[in-house]
Amino acid sequence: MSRKSRFSAVFDGLFSNGVLSGEYCRKSAFMWLIHHAAFKPHDVRTRSGVIHIQRGQVVVGRQHLAKEWQWSEKRVRTFLGDLAAAGMLEMGQREGQYANVATICNYDTYQSATTKQTDEKANEGPTKGQREASEGPAKGHTVPSIPILPIDVVEVSACARPEWKELEQQLLSAANGCLADQAIAPGLASISTAFRWLDNGCDLQLDVLPTIRTIAAKPRRKPIVAWEYFTQAVVDAKAARLAPLPAARAPQAPTTAQQTRPDGKPTLAAIFAKIAAEERATQ
Repeated sequence: MSRKSRFSAVFDGLFSNGVLSGEYCRKSAFMWLIHHAAFKPHDVRTRSGVIHIQRGQVVVGRQHLAKEWQWSEKRVRTFLGDLAAAGMLEMGQREGQYANVATICNYDTYQSATTKQTDEKANEGPTKGQREASEGPAKGHTVPSIPILPIDVVEVSACARPEWKELEQQLLSAANGCLADQAIAPGLASISTAFRWLDNGCDLQLDVLPTIRTIAAKPRRKPIVAWEYFTQAVVDAKAARLAPLPAARAPQAPTTAQQTRPDGKPTLAAIFAKIAAEERATQ
């Protein structure tokens, strides 16, 4: 009896979680390739220029994968060869390009279930709603109240989550050359980390882009290999922006040096302080 296929979403931070760090097994290594493959066609920067990769393709470099998976380069090469021999992966190198581009075979089988289920629920929603509107709720069923969000909240959320291509262009522009070649840094090929910043309340224009520009302007020995590198700084920028203002300082009486001018006459601050003291004494 064949088992029905089931799907589960994989959180992007799972691959960088310190508790789960360590040597990859073959199964987790293949999951890594699927996770970092392009969900939509987009451009990738490499040492020899920009290449366009299609859905289901991932830029791979044996040196980077060996470091990421904690394997030897020989083991990475053998594993990729085994996947290709099994018809699970197609390895290719673009003509005139430095980067190796791997294509995940049957990528839609691994990644399309969530999209399909979402579309089915979206199509089912209006039909179900129309049926209940005409027939009324089922017996014993209570229709829950639907909270109405303020209009300004909806507008902020819509503005804070730009289109995928637009966001990638803004991030690359802010980084201004401080990033590694994506051929050896697949952590830069996906911007799901940036969408996670926005989903957690970080503002693109106030927190994300200024933080990346500040970090990019600092000298460094090695280029940045993953968008996750900016996470803590972006979170700190959001916390600083939302932090309450400090309490106002109480007015201080002028010091002796401030009470008189060089010609011996009292300063305006000393005069006002004297007037205030006299008013308090008469109250």
